[in-house]
Formats: sequence, structure tokens, C-alpha cells
Amino acid sequence: MIKNIILLVAIAFFISCAKDDSPIQKNGKRVEISSFLIEENTENGVIIKTELEIVGYNNYKFQSHGVLVYHNGLLVKKIEQGELSKNNFETIIRSGVIKGKAYTVAPYVEVENKSISGDTLDFTSNVDIKISVKEIKPLRGFVYDTIHIIGENFCKTLDDTPTRFLLNNSFQNIIYESDSLIKAIIIPNINSSKLTPTVRNCGIDTIIQKTFNINPPVLDSISSKETYVGENSFIYGENFHSHISNVWIDDVEVKLNKQRLDINNLEMTIPEGLPAGLLNLKIKVLDTIIERQDFYKSTSPIITSLDKRDTGFLDTLVIKGNYLKQKDLPTKVYVGGKEQKIIRLSKDEVQIVISEYFRDNSSKLVLKTGSFELEENINMLPPEIISVDKDKYHLDDDFVTLKTKYFIAGASHNITIGGVTLRGVHNNFEDVNANGIITLPMSDWLEAKSQYPKYVFSDIGKLNIEIKTQFGTSKENINIFPPKIESIAKSSLFVNTHTDFLELSGSDFGYKYVSKVYIDDALVQDPGTTNYSINNKEIRLIVPKNIAPGEHKLKVQTGGQFSNEITFNVKKITSSGLINNSGVRELDIFTIEGNNLENKYSYVVRVNGVHCDIVNTSNTNVQFTIPYHTALETAMPVTIEYGPEIINVGYINGIEPYSKLENYQIPSDYYNNSSYFEYKGELYFLNLKGIYRFDETSQNWVSVETKMPFTSYSDSGGKIYISEVGDKIYVPWGNSFHIYDMALKKWEDKTLDISLGDGHGMIYGIIDNNYAYIMESVDVNKLAFIKYNLSNHTKETVSQPPFMRGHSDIIYFHDGKIYLDVRDHNITVYDIKNNSWEDIGFPKGDYKYFYHNNLYVHNNVLYFSGGQGNMGLEFNLYAYDLSTKVWTLKTPTLLKLGRHAVWGSGEFLYFGLGNHTYLSYENNQMIKYDIKNDPR
Repeated sequence: MIKNIILLVAIAFFISCAKDDSPIQKNGKRVEISSFLIEENTENGVIIKTELEIVGYNNYKFQSHGVLVYHNGLLVKKIEQGELSKNNFETIIRSGVIKGKAYTVAPYVEVENKSISGDTLDFTSNVDIKISVKEIKPLRGFVYDTIHIIGENFCKTLDDTPTRFLLNNSFQNIIYESDSLIKAIIIPNINSSKLTPTVRNCGIDTIIQKTFNINPPVLDSISSKETYVGENSFIYGENFHSHISNVWIDDVEVKLNKQRLDINNLEMTIPEGLPAGLLNLKIKVLDTIIERQDFYKSTSPIITSLDKRDTGFLDTLVIKGNYLKQKDLPTKVYVGGKEQKIIRLSKDEVQIVISEYFRDNSSKLVLKTGSFELEENINMLPPEIISVDKDKYHLDDDFVTLKTKYFIAGASHNITIGGVTLRGVHNNFEDVNANGIITLPMSDWLEAKSQYPKYVFSDIGKLNIEIKTQFGTSKENINIFPPKIESIAKSSLFVNTHTDFLELSGSDFGYKYVSKVYIDDALVQDPGTTNYSINNKEIRLIVPKNIAPGEHKLKVQTGGQFSNEITFNVKKITSSGLINNSGVRELDIFTIEGNNLENKYSYVVRVNGVHCDIVNTSNTNVQFTIPYHTALETAMPVTIEYGPEIINVGYINGIEPYSKLENYQIPSDYYNNSSYFEYKGELYFLNLKGIYRFDETSQNWVSVETKMPFTSYSDSGGKIYISEVGDKIYVPWGNSFHIYDMALKKWEDKTLDISLGDGHGMIYGIIDNNYAYIMESVDVNKLAFIKYNLSNHTKETVSQPPFMRGHSDIIYFHDGKIYLDVRDHNITVYDIKNNSWEDIGFPKGDYKYFYHNNLYVHNNVLYFSGGQGNMGLEFNLYAYDLSTKVWTLKTPTLLKLGRHAVWGSGEFLYFGLGNHTYLSYENNQMIKYDIKNDPR
């Protein structure tokens, strides 16, 4: 043991001790702790012995001595042993040190008001401490009360072994502790009114065999102020606390303000759903319940009565009750699911008017205020028409004013006149006013016209007005004025023409579904077109076709009532004959002379029963043409159809150069995009399915070849020209030609390839002996016309055509000349022998937007047939005399021709194949043209 020099300490003794190794001497006196040891550490206690070295103090009593006990640097126990008159002392620690815990102990001696201490010793307690609880008081109280626990050998709280006081299993708040006294405050975490106390000290639980009782609650009063849902009210009394209390109003638990920690009041929030009137109040504090009957006055609304239960639309209703208005919250009343208008509102009375229409069949009245919703049954009464304002009404520019009861119109589709529903949203009338008055404009009703079902008259001159709701209907007949004709725009006019109308002005005509027009007591049928209209003040119709010239009577019937009669005159047409009586279709104009011929829409000119095209009229003549598709005959009768009359005019003698092949049949293997060619004066066509020859005798096609070298085939919009050289034909295919021997009926194994160079392509090509004449595409925007040597495969530049396009071109070769028809340009002819181009004009003049026609030379004449421009495919045929170089328009063909074939045989031309009307429709007829018999 190290010997320490006594050190005087200036700090208070019960707080701490300090040591200093420097010897302290005073007038030759000296005190040192020379020995300090733990002699015994058992369950009975810790025995510590301390020895002193004293110099200069004879018969001196030291003021105090003992030991200090620390745990983790904190003083937990001080053992004071009083005066010391010898040089040693023994200390026994029997309490305050928990078994198994580590402590530090140091001796001290107080000398001349100074304290000295020695070294510290560490030990782990083996002491079994005998804690004794002698008394607990009081044994009754409430939250925030202080409980005193009196006893012996209490340990001071350590960090890991705190002192606890429990009521049942709930820790209470320790506010003071010593060896013999512990104080605790009751906190609101308890769960019963009868509690068992427990002291936990020195790591030991001591259960006190007594019961601690919580004081029961005492109810004094409740806030007198009216409180509504969501507002707060106070309960006053004793022994309350929000954390251990529950409150019910009429078995509905209320929310308490847990932030309030008072013990003499509770703050509660009024819940939703409470019934009306005086309600029971129940308070539970822990397991103690107190209850008061009819103690809380509810502010929940209640309906006590309605002034009536039989009511209807636009009727007023008074609702009586209490708290019908919840403070600052809105009150709303619904009938049939629609919010109705409140005209007076107070706490105990609400007056409404049922001003909003609804479709619901339910007769429920619902009052909503705050979170409350009250329901009452009511009986909605059917509507009533009380009166109408006039004895008789016009169908236009008039108003029907109804006085009604229990009725709302609006957009509810619940007003009908003559069975037609009025729609307030689209028509110009206002809803029923507060007095039940509604005014309906008759003109708006008539705007229904053909968009709605026709209205009906319930009797002669009577219309039925019906108002209805889901609760019933009410009906009333109104009288209608009869129709009246006041004037006619023209009293003399033509029959059956949309340029010459019967136009009547008047009143109360109605419209065409309820009105009828009679001429000579015969009903005029509605044709269902705009040529027949009736609308109140106006009637407009054409004179029916069955009305003969002369004077006639007209009247109008509406709703079974007839108008006054008026007269009008139908003009008479006459004919004095035909000026010219011979010609061809479409190109020649024929003239009829007569009277009243100026209105071409009132009559029809027919030739041989065919409707003709009128090109010009005057009062004394009409000019017309025979349509394209009409075959000409001798002695064709000419007539004028006017009303029920047929006027015989005369006859036209026509010369028809065309005839249809009666026995002709197009082969099933033919389709558009086939190509046509001639071989040894006979016509052929070629496509993917084979080669076919036209037999002039049988007027049908004969199969020549069925094995084709193509996987697909198209004539490329008419640009493919099949050349004939000897017995062989050359079919263009990309940059090559397929060769077919017509005599041997065999395709050659190899194609004739054309070497044009990389990126160059053949648009079309014509073979003439050992040369090919090719339109070559050099690049996207550049074309060139070349002469190609088939022997050495070399190209030669030749004269270029004035017009090149590359698509929609017509190419044709005959007798050493190439004919090129480029869309939008004149036709040009290339003379192979002279290497020159000739512009031969265009048969249609300046209109050159034309394509899908055909060029064909026969007997020194170039024929231009068919084709189309902006107006579709045409019937026309033009001839260009290669000697006189003049274009002539010939008699139009009987077929529309597009991308078709032409073939000449003797004095005849044949036209066929290709398409008619649309590109996808094959022309299944062929016509024969007698060249010499064409009068043109």
C-alpha cells in the first residue's frame, strides 16, 4: 500500500476529495493515511481498515472520519463515523452497494476543518443488501399527487440500476431518494383504480402488500354555451385527466383534447351523428364510470313538421324543427336529388320553393346542414293546365300562354304540341315563372319541320297541348285558324321545272308534314325534294308533270281545314317542225321551231326515245344534240315531252358508221395492262398468260402461245411497243427484249440485251431491222433518244424529239416512222430515213392534257382514238391525212376507249380491248368502223 501525504482540501467534503503527494507540515504537526485496505468483501458487508500516521497531535480528537463510495466516478454513498481519537479505524459497508456492481472507495479524515483523503480502492460488491420498506403514504390519491416510501438500506440510482416506483406495471415519476426515503409523483399512465405498489431499488423489486386507490371522478357541470359539431365543450369536476378518461354522449364516444392536462376539467369535441334533444353523458376514468341522464343538450337538427306533404313543382313548403341551421354552415334542401331554392331560413324554420326540375321518381325531401342529413317523405302532385289565354291561334307569329300549377318545363322535354316535344334549350321560350305562367312561341314550334316527327291535329282545326312530369300529365286543346292564301307570285308558268315555281304567300300553312296542296281537287304528292316546301307563310312547289296546259284551281289544307281557292295557268308548248333532219351524234346540232320553248327544264327532247342534250333555247326554237352513246338509224322520231303531253316533231335520218360485233367475247385470260401488236396484218394481244390472235371471221380470240418467259407482266401504262421484224416479235423487258418466233411458235432462249451503261435505262424501244430506236433515261431528270446498233452494241446520237417526258407517252411505229405523243404537247413524227422530226399538231387544239389514247395508221391516215383528260374517257375519233396534213373530227365511236387496241382490215377499223370508264374495268365489247360510210 502506498503511503500518501495528507493534503488539505478546500472543496466541500461531501462533494469530493483531493490528494497531494507533497507533505504538509504545520508547526511540526503532521497527519498521513499510512494504510488503507479492504479486509473482507462478503454477503454480510465490506470491511475496510484505515491506519494513520500522526505527528504532533497528542490527545487530539479529529472532527470526523469515514469512507466515500463511488460508482463510475459518481459519489453514491458517504459513511460518516464521527470523531476519531486514535490512529486507525474500521468501516463496514452493509448497504448502498449493489451486489455484482463495481465501486471505488476512499478514506477521509477531517482535521482542523480540512479534509484529507488517501488512495482509492476498487471492488465488486458481494453484499446482500436487506432493503426494508416500512411505510407508504398516502394510500389514496390522484394524478400529480406525491407518494412517500419510507424504509431502510435504499440504494442510490445508478445509470444501469435505477430506482423505480410502480403502480401495477406503470412506472411513476421519482422526484427524491435517500437511504431511507423515496418520493414519487403519480403520472397519468395508470390503468386501474386499485393499484399494487412496487419499489425497485438496489436491483431488487419489493412488492408492498397494500393497495393504492385512485380517487373516483366527480362530475360537477358542463359548459352552458351551445356547441355544434366540431366545436369544443368543457366538462367540470374532480379527478379527471384526458389521458385516462373516456367520454360518451348517447353511446357515441367523443374525442378529448389530450393536450389539456388538467385534473378538474375535460375538453371534448362534439362528434357527428348525435341524435337531437337531451342526451345521456357517461364518463369513465380508468375503470370507474359515472353517468348522468338527459344531461347534455344536443345541437343536432331535427324536423318536427312540414306544413304539408302533398306538394308539387313551384309550390312552397315550410319545414319546422330545431337547429335546422348549424351555426355558420350552409343549409341546403333537396327534392328528387336537386337542390331547391330556400326563400327563408332560421334556426327553427326553413321555407323553400321546389323550383328545380328533376327526373327522379322519388318523392324524398332531404335537408342537409353541416354533416347532418334529414329525410322526409312528400307526395309530388301531377301538373295542371289551369287555362289558355286565347280562343284561337295562328300557327306563326303567335304565342300560347298557359297558366299552370305544379309544373316546370326547361330542358326537360315535357311539353308537347300536337304530339311533338318542345325542347326549351333549342327553342326560344322561357320556363314557367313563379306564378305558373309559360308562353310558347308557335313559330319556334314550327321550326321542328322535318327534323322531328310530324305533329298531328287532335280534331279538325285543333291541336292538343300536353304538359307532363313523372308524376302525371295535363292536356288542353287549342283552336287553330284555317290556312289562307293571300297571293301567288306568278299566275302563268311552265310545268315540271325547278326554274318556274308555284310560289304562294299567306298564313297558317303549317309545314309539309301536316299540310297538303290540292290542284283541281287532286292531291299534289310530295316528291321529297327541295322542289316542294311548305313553311307557314310560304308554299313553293313545281307544277306536277301530270298537269296539262290551261287554267287550274289550287287550295291548301292544314289540320283538316281548307283555305280559299286561287287560279293559275300552265303555258302551252307548240312545235312547227324540224329545220334539219340529218346528221351524226354529238357533233351536229338540230333545231326545233315552235312557241314557248325558252324553258328547257320544263320539257324533254327525245330522238328515238333517247333523252337529248339541249344546247340552246329561245321562245321560238330549241337546239339539241344526239348523245354520244346513241346508235344512229334512219327515220328516228323526234318528240317533245311536256307535262302529260307528247308532241311529235318529225324525223332524223342518221348514218351509223359503227357496228358492235354481236358474237364477240373477250377471253377470260385478258386483263388490263396487256399489250397489242400486229403480225402479218392480224391483231394479237400478249400478257402473262399467253399470246392470242383475233379471228375476224369468228369475231373471237384464238390462243397462240401459253408458255411465257415472264413472272409478271404490265404494258407500263401504254409505253411498251412490240416490234415485228420478219417472223419475230420483240417484247421490251427492262434493258432487253424477249424474242418470239411467230412461225416456229417458240421463245428464243436468250434475251436481246441492250448495253446502255451503268445507271441508264430503256423507257421504250422499237426494233427496225438491225437497229433499235430507244428513249433512254440518262439520270433521274434527263432523257435521250438514241439509235442502237444490235450487231456491235454501240450507241449513235440522232436528232432529238422536240418534246420528251418519259411517262404517259404514246409510241407507235409504221412504215419507217415513229409517232410520239407526249402528254401536254403536240404529236411529233420521226423519219428514220431522214433522221428528222416533224410536228403534226394536236387534234384537240390547245387542250393537250391527254393520255391513254391510241395512234394507228391505216390507208395513209393516222387515227387518234379514245383517251382521257380532265373529264374522263372519251368517245372521239380524229383522222390525220398524211398527204394533206389536216386533222378531221370523225363520227364519235359507240364506246369509251382507254389504252385500247386498233386494227385495220380493208376499209374497216376495229376498236376494242383496253378499259372503259375506269382503268380497272375491261372493255368487253369490240366495234367495227366502216371508214367509207362515215358522213364526216
